[in-house]
Amino acid sequence: MEVDLTRERLLHAALEVFAAHGYHGASTRDICTAANAGNAAIHYHFRDKTGIYRELFMRMLDDFEQRMRAARIGSLRGREALRVYYKALMRPLAEDPGIAQQIVLYSREELQPTGLVDDLLPRGLQLQVELLGDVLRRELGTERLDAALQRLVISLHGLALIYVFKQRVIRSVLPATMDGPNWLGRLTVQLAETGESLIEMERRRRQNVARRRTRAA
Repeated sequence: MEVDLTRERLLHAALEVFAAHGYHGASTRDICTAANAGNAAIHYHFRDKTGIYRELFMRMLDDFEQRMRAARIGSLRGREALRVYYKALMRPLAEDPGIAQQIVLYSREELQPTGLVDDLLPRGLQLQVELLGDVLRRELGTERLDAALQRLVISLHGLALIYVFKQRVIRSVLPATMDGPNWLGRLTVQLAETGESLIEMERRRRQNVARRRTRAA
């Protein structure tokens, strides 16, 4: 049990240290000190700094996938599927004080990539494409997720990203958007309505294209 607790303390400390200093600015000694663990603890549990860095990302991605799949949006349609998707995606903003450090870590990898987790990072986007792509296929009656639908997947997901990555500034400048009782519920309803409108626009675009092709035939 103590071994497991030490491992968890190390991962928690690693998140704080890597978020604050980046991969190259952090040291295993810093992490062990923050975790109140011996200097050999990282070698014992993770082999080295790269090992704990990769384990941290795997843990974050595993938690993300578990949370999103637990929402079971595959059984839902349209606006309700989007609302549940956005609620699962954004729930940590209301419940998890450590989410800010995770966001910083992801941002660092995007802007200053270490190359150490390049094989892991696509998992998040692949899951988003799978879940939102299934919604689009059901709503638009198509099997193929073509380039236009891939762009729409990114747009639908992107509706929520500004709240994820700019939450501190939004709370400061526009506090009413992320404040008060059930702010998350109100926000996800509005995002779902906007997303539904984007899907309807794509439906009409496809219908217009089909009509033009019919006339030209």
